Amino acid sequence: MGLIAELEGNFEEARDCYLEAVKLNDGSSYPRFCLALLYEHMDLFDEAIAAYQDTLTHNPGYVKAFFNIARLYHTQGKHEEAIRYFEKVLEGDPQNSQTYNNLGLIYEELGDLPKAIASFQTSTELDAFRPEAHMNLARALYHHHRDTINPDLLQSIIERLQMALSLDPHNPQTQALLQEVESFTSSPSSSSR
Repeated sequence: MGLIAELEGNFEEARDCYLEAVKLNDGSSYPRFCLALLYEHMDLFDEAIAAYQDTLTHNPGYVKAFFNIARLYHTQGKHEEAIRYFEKVLEGDPQNSQTYNNLGLIYEELGDLPKAIASFQTSTELDAFRPEAHMNLARALYHHHRDTINPDLLQSIIERLQMALSLDPHNPQTQALLQEVESFTSSPSSSSR
C-alpha cells in the first residue's frame, strides 16, 4: 500500500502506511528503509537519516542504508559524517566504485586533491565504465597539477575525458573540461612546461 501511495504522489498516505508496517513488522528493516526513501523524496533529510539509522539497528550490515546516510550527509555539507559512513560502506562492500567516487568528491571539496585523486583512481579501477569517475579524476589531476603539468600527464587527462565522453557523450561538464584542457595544450605558455 505504501509503495502504491508513494508512486501516486500521496506522500502522507505512504508515510502512514510505512509507519504502520514498521509497527506490524517490528524486527524488519525493509519498512524502515522504505520510510527513509520516502522521507528523502519529501526532502526531509534529517528524518530520512534517522529512518536509515533505525534500519541499521535492525540490519547492521545493510550497505545501502550506510550509503544513503553518507550521501545525505554529503548533500548537507557534513563532510566528516559523510566520510565516516562511506567508510562503513567500504567495510561491507570494498569494491563499491560509486563510494570511492563520492569520497573523491568530498576530498576535492575539502581541498585534499591527493586523496581525491586516489579515490577517483580507485573508482575507475573498480569500474572502468563509470564516466563521472573518469571526468572527476581528470578534473582533479588537471587542477592539482595545472602549474607543473607535463605533456604525458596532459595526454592522460585528455584520454580520461575522452573515455568519459565515450561513455556519456552528452555530458556538458566533461565537454567543457575537455575543451579547456585542449585549449591549455595549444596555449603558448603550455609549450614551455
